[in-house]
Amino acid sequence: MQRPETLAVDTRDREALSAILLSRLHEARAEWSSAYPIDAAFVDHALEKVAAARPGTDPRVAAESLRIGELYLAFACASGDASAMARFEEKYFSEVDAAYRRFDALPISCDDARQRMREMLFLASPPGLRGYAGYGDLRSWLRAAVLHALLNVATRETREQPTEDQFFDAVVDAGSNAEAAYLKSTCRTEFEGAFRAAIEKLTDRQRSLLRYAFTDGLNVDQIGAVFRVHRATAARWVAQARTALVDETRTELMTRLRISMLDADSIMRAALSQVSSSLLARFGEVLE
Repeated sequence: MQRPETLAVDTRDREALSAILLSRLHEARAEWSSAYPIDAAFVDHALEKVAAARPGTDPRVAAESLRIGELYLAFACASGDASAMARFEEKYFSEVDAAYRRFDALPISCDDARQRMREMLFLASPPGLRGYAGYGDLRSWLRAAVLHALLNVATRETREQPTEDQFFDAVVDAGSNAEAAYLKSTCRTEFEGAFRAAIEKLTDRQRSLLRYAFTDGLNVDQIGAVFRVHRATAARWVAQARTALVDETRTELMTRLRISMLDADSIMRAALSQVSSSLLARFGEVLE
């Protein structure tokens, strides 16, 4: 598919356009009563949007036509500014709830839908909000993005339901551990049944935390940004969620296999030893 042409912006025009955009910064700051520390980077970003405007548009007209306040907020969020993210959620995240209600039976909760949108908009590489062109209504842009994301959930995750299997494989990492290798080849059915049942007993937040940490590979700073908490709080929540999963799985194993807590602990150590090591390695500075 051929990419659309972009406006040609030479050096002289770039200087003039930069001056226009800098003069409009006061509009953006006034709209949000905030001055996010992104001025120079924002002007470069806005120049890219001007250059990507519809062919035939005068660059100065394009610069004057930008919805500068909404573009400013979107860029601040994509740059990791926590106050901008909070402002964005306060003003626009009702669209996530409204879109969620349009689906009859999604395999995720509304809270999980919000978490996924935070991850997509603020944390992805590049953050989704960088894709906002700056000329249309930001709320309408977000509404379309949310509906597209939830439609993917409805059509793909409902059919494939990959989460439990992928998460099981990520957690039960045998490595060079002979006990874990034996477990995976011989006791997988029993353990996986207990493991799945344990996951069902976790809260939505606990499941999200474990998915972010072990399946998606997010670090504590990224998880903290998703939940809008300090990295130390995020690390503590991940550790607590993992402990809850281990405890629930142990209880399920004891019930299903009619074994003692000592035997269940032996299986748990074999299955989760690698997770313990990786958890300490990744969050050691917080847990000490």
